[in-house]
Amino acid sequence: MIRTILAATDGSAPAERAVAVAAEIAGKMDARLVLAHVMSAQLVNDDVLQLAEVEHMAERKTTTHPNLAGVPSWMTDAMISIARAQEAPGLLQSLAKQVLDRATITARQNGAEDIRRAVEENKPAEKILAIAEWEGADLIAVGSRGLGTIREVVLGSVSRRIAQDAACPCLVVK
Repeated sequence: MIRTILAATDGSAPAERAVAVAAEIAGKMDARLVLAHVMSAQLVNDDVLQLAEVEHMAERKTTTHPNLAGVPSWMTDAMISIARAQEAPGLLQSLAKQVLDRATITARQNGAEDIRRAVEENKPAEKILAIAEWEGADLIAVGSRGLGTIREVVLGSVSRRIAQDAACPCLVVK
């Protein structure tokens, strides 16, 4: 029987879909839903950056540094977002709150009633697995970010690591 579901979210569209599916299951099974977000300057994605811009917490820089000539744009965007997050001490905490606020709304709209929230820092796969163990999760739901083969090799896949190393069943939502 599923009593606790952990839904990990990074604020991306696939993660929001995973929250919705996990919330629907939690609602139907009268299970507790734990929403988890791992703050990582290295994994600030476009959806979260857009949220930060809308909330006036960050400003997207459109110019690249001359030393980054020839570096693919997805990599320079990531480098710029890392620098931006490090320059603003409270930015990651504010973004984490915004991401979890949105996820909580999504969860309630999809039937979850008993909702807890967890925030950790760095090493997303490891921290999500630790939260799952701490909370006694019977199921972990994560979004598949669809980075593509090359980016996945370079950056790794959080959802793949969680599915591979979790002690309970995992649901990867596209």
